[in-house]
This record gives sequence, structure tokens and C-alpha cells, in this order.
Amino acid sequence: MTYYDKRKKAGWQVVLFTILTSFGATSYGDNAGLKLTTSLTKESVVIGEPVYMTATLTNTTPNPALIFPSLHLEDGALRIMIRKGDIRHPFVPYSLDLTDLKLTELAEGDSISAAFPVFYGGRGWTFPSEGTYQIEGVFTDPSNGEAIAKSAPVELSVSKDDGSGELLVDGSKGSSEAGKFLLWQSGDHLRAGIAHLQELIDQYPNSVVSDHARLAFASSLSRPFRDYGTGKLRKPDPEGALNYLKMIDPNRLSSYSEVWRINTELRSQTLLGNDTQIQTLRRQAAEIVENNPALRQLVESVDQ
Repeated sequence: MTYYDKRKKAGWQVVLFTILTSFGATSYGDNAGLKLTTSLTKESVVIGEPVYMTATLTNTTPNPALIFPSLHLEDGALRIMIRKGDIRHPFVPYSLDLTDLKLTELAEGDSISAAFPVFYGGRGWTFPSEGTYQIEGVFTDPSNGEAIAKSAPVELSVSKDDGSGELLVDGSKGSSEAGKFLLWQSGDHLRAGIAHLQELIDQYPNSVVSDHARLAFASSLSRPFRDYGTGKLRKPDPEGALNYLKMIDPNRLSSYSEVWRINTELRSQTLLGNDTQIQTLRRQAAEIVENNPALRQLVESVDQ
């Protein structure tokens, strides 16, 4: 089961109201000695290129701190704010997790971390135009929205490429479904989105955005998918997944996407029983995430 398979759809209008209310009603600060740091896995992208962040919350006090133990956006404790020029708005996750997590103690010097996408959510595409965006995180008490720790802003530079990004985020139904397919790395039922992504690849085969479309197709094929609209179960197609992966230039991917690429190949090679490739891929993934516990969770999820 993948990270996104565990999430449940929620009404994003309600989420937006909650986020706007909590940001407007609380003051920012670093309370209780908790330090929140955020970073982008790639700081310069083109329009339509998926954007991922990592977040780490550290207890800097000599005493245990009682916290909500998750930084995944769907769990509601971590909020993300986006600013471009004078326009500032909350990032709204596309889904919420109906979590039963309880408050837990974070010991002195200990941290929790997470990696997550911010390129597409309940409001659609987050970075649909070129420019410089400021992104900051606020860790809150999810029961009342009270801010506990705020991160320093990180800067994302978004530029035009060859027209591929503009095609991807063109506001059509296919664009919306393509965003969901890239977000979930799956979704056979998103037929308009799949067609939109294939059109993108056909028109702009050398674009980094097309590489992300190929990665999403490969990830989808490496796993089974049940289409509840038709009641049919599609079996994994590891050979098809590997064919897509061969067309991707990994040097253009962010660290998050590279780990996901390795995960997808690892899953496919496991299905094919190729033990030598499996060990090589595990070593490659370990090297990438050695000093990044947030990304390490992605590697650990491949067998789940």
C-alpha cells in the first residue's frame, strides 16, 4: 500500500475554511522550544513540474514536548502558506487522513519529519505561472489550529520551459485529472488526465515535465489498480513500467522524484525476480536518503 492509498478524500472547501480561520486567529512564533525547518527538494522548476517539500520538527528543549506526531499535510497539524508578490494563500491538501493518531512525547533533541507534494491540491495547480514564490510552514495543534512553531520561508523559482508546462496547466478537465494522476502516481479511471499527459509527452518528448508524466505512468503500471467504476482489477505490468523508466533522465529529477523512480524500478524488478538489480537499487536509494530522514520514509514504504 502506498502513501497516497492511505489517504481519504475530504471536502476541500471545509479544509480551506479551517486553514484560513486558524491562520487568521493565531500568532506565529516558536513556542515550547520546538523548531520547524522546511526545504524544497528542488528550488528551481519549470511550470507544471512537480514540487516537493520536506519538513522537520525538532525539540530543542531539555524536556519532552507533547506533540501531534505527524507532519504529513493530510493529517492537519502542518500548514503551508504560499506567497507570490502581494498574494498570500494557504496550500490546501487534496485529501485529509481520518487519523486516530494521539499526542505523543518528543524527547529532547529528537525530531519527526516528512516529505510531501505541494504542486497540486484542493485548489488545483499551486504554481501555474512563472515567478518567485515564498513558501513557509506552521506547525499547529490540529484540534484548535493554534500555531506552535513557524519555519523560515523557502524560495521557489518557477520559469517557462518549451510550452509543456502551459499545456499541462491549461485549465481543462484533462489538466485537472492530470494533476491528480501526477499527485497519486496512479489512477486508471482518470482517463482525461491520462490522455492529457500522453499528449504532453507526444508534443514535448524532451521536457522535464514529460519525464514526470513517464514516471507517473511507470509508477502506476508497477502496481495493481482496481477501477471501482468498472469493477475490474488491473494487474501490475512491470515490463511496461521499466520501459517508461528507461526514457527518463534521472539527472533532471528532484531527490524526492529520484527516490520515487528507484522505488518504482525496485517494485518492478521485485515482481520480475531480478535479485541483482534489487540489491543495486536498494544501495542507490540508501545513498540518496542517508542524511534525509524525510525521504527515508519513501524508501521504507516500497514494501508496504
